[in-house]
Amino acid sequence: MTLKLVQVYVLDKHGNTVGDLSKSDFELNDNGQTKPITDFEKHELSYDRLPQPEETSVPSPSLRNTHRKFFLFFDFAFNRRSGISKSKTAALDFLDTQVRPEDEVGVLSFMARKGLTLHEYLTSDHGRIRRVVEGLGPEKFLGRAWGLESEWIKDHLKVDEALGNKTTEKIIIAEQRALKAEAIGFTFQISEMAKALRGIPGIKNIILFSSGIPNYALYGGTTILAEEKHPWGDAQLRDRYSVMCQELAGSNCAVYAINVSGSGAAASSDEKDLKGDGALRQLARESGGKYFDNIYTYKDINRTIQKVTGTYYVLGYYIDERQDGRFHNVRVEVKRKGCSVLGQKGYFDPKPFSEYSASEKLLHIIDLALAENPLLQVPADVPLMALPILDGGSPAIVAVLTVPRNVASCVLANRAEALLLLFDHKGETQSIIPLKVDDYSSNEGLCQIQFALRARPGRAACRIALCNMENGAGARGYQVLEIPNPGLADLWIDPPLFLAPRRTEVTYAPGGTTLDGLYGYDPKAWFPLVGDLPSGTKTLLAALRIASSQLDPEIEISAVVNEMAGVGSWPVSVAVRTETGSGPARKMLVEMTSEQFKPGSYILTVIAKERGRQAEARTAATITIK
Repeated sequence: MTLKLVQVYVLDKHGNTVGDLSKSDFELNDNGQTKPITDFEKHELSYDRLPQPEETSVPSPSLRNTHRKFFLFFDFAFNRRSGISKSKTAALDFLDTQVRPEDEVGVLSFMARKGLTLHEYLTSDHGRIRRVVEGLGPEKFLGRAWGLESEWIKDHLKVDEALGNKTTEKIIIAEQRALKAEAIGFTFQISEMAKALRGIPGIKNIILFSSGIPNYALYGGTTILAEEKHPWGDAQLRDRYSVMCQELAGSNCAVYAINVSGSGAAASSDEKDLKGDGALRQLARESGGKYFDNIYTYKDINRTIQKVTGTYYVLGYYIDERQDGRFHNVRVEVKRKGCSVLGQKGYFDPKPFSEYSASEKLLHIIDLALAENPLLQVPADVPLMALPILDGGSPAIVAVLTVPRNVASCVLANRAEALLLLFDHKGETQSIIPLKVDDYSSNEGLCQIQFALRARPGRAACRIALCNMENGAGARGYQVLEIPNPGLADLWIDPPLFLAPRRTEVTYAPGGTTLDGLYGYDPKAWFPLVGDLPSGTKTLLAALRIASSQLDPEIEISAVVNEMAGVGSWPVSVAVRTETGSGPARKMLVEMTSEQFKPGSYILTVIAKERGRQAEARTAATITIK
């Protein structure tokens, strides 16, 4: 049996939220069967804005992931430049005045030429969301404005009549055909997005900034010229639009549609046909959201959205879940008179990951790679080691993800994809490197995935995510590190790379850059050691990289150990096994031995000195012995 959670809002007859209900006030029906409500939560937000730092740390959400979720959706296709500016103003006001620290927010946009774009996945780092919204502007407007202004049509038709030709009529017909093609593309991509969002628990509140698909295209009108006239609208487009609304409702996505064209009655039938309010009203109504006619009242709109979404209930009941993708109709009612329920109209049973659409698989990977606490699965945590190095005089990072055999046999077997993501101190993505793993055999042992990439100095975070493309199983590792600026140092030493004897390990390295090539060790004999050192360790084997301002330096290596839990420190015996390299660069394989090593954590400081000069460089590593 599986616990199913349903999130709902309750309004009274005046449209005010109702926040004093108990479990006994609700009745729940799943596919015609009354279900006993076993779990119950009430969430009611204070309407006093909570103070929030500029850079928000990501809190750990509750186990049920019932925090409010918002997507700010900017429609750049059915919009004007002025509408985009008003949309940004309204969205930023919502972030500043209504969003709470625990709320998760994402950013979407639709452009005619580019299609649907996920700019930022759900996150409680609202500072990052604000920067994304501020970065959207007319200079990034790729979609064409949909509006065939009635005055433009009238003026140009008069000119054509005087000239005795039909040039404008032909242009208008071509524009209308292109608009319908864009509208069909919009409905298809939003439907696919809704399918992908099914697995995210709770209500997904989508705040849509748009002028809407023109009424004539969906419902018909008199503004269409004779050659293209469809007095009842385009049936294919209308059907696809209805399917899109149903997909959103079935995926628990409530759309709050804000008309960026402003309010006001149409002065003529042409203007009425060119407005998009009908499409926005239908979308809000059928998805369980709300329509707002005038973006100029955005402060009142934002307060209304806060009021509706600020008080909600989570109802839990048990189901016999099957992997068949079947749709369940859910009906929630409240016994108290005059109350209405907004929320989930149904849900889909899970289905095998191999049957997911491309959009569903993509969101699954995005959730795994970007979410601090993934909503679509609980990935396995695997050890990741990321080291800052100097490569060709520029800062870089080497990262090694070690996947134990029991995890690798599930996540890497058959076909898997890996992503390395490097974030700066603000959480912005610096680099994304993909890797396909399609030849790992479950009979093989421990697997390592190695990356090397350029990086900027400063604090950074490295994450590697793995996803099996057949069964959806995931794993990931994460590490925060400081990338130093080498400046004009006379002598430089990278952090040590500890090695262990190779057994049956498997290595993958995208781009052809391997750690053995960077550090100069024999990959047939040695393997990077990630994680804790085994009990009884007395000798460490480490690969070192050293760079000097001298053409042919003579380097001496020493090391000191400090106890992390105490004040003890002592020197370590160092023996150089091999030294390679030419000119100012050196690669060394050294043994560091101490009989004082016991179970615990230590800081190992490695010191490089040049003979005959005072140049010295230090690096440190934390080691833990089981």
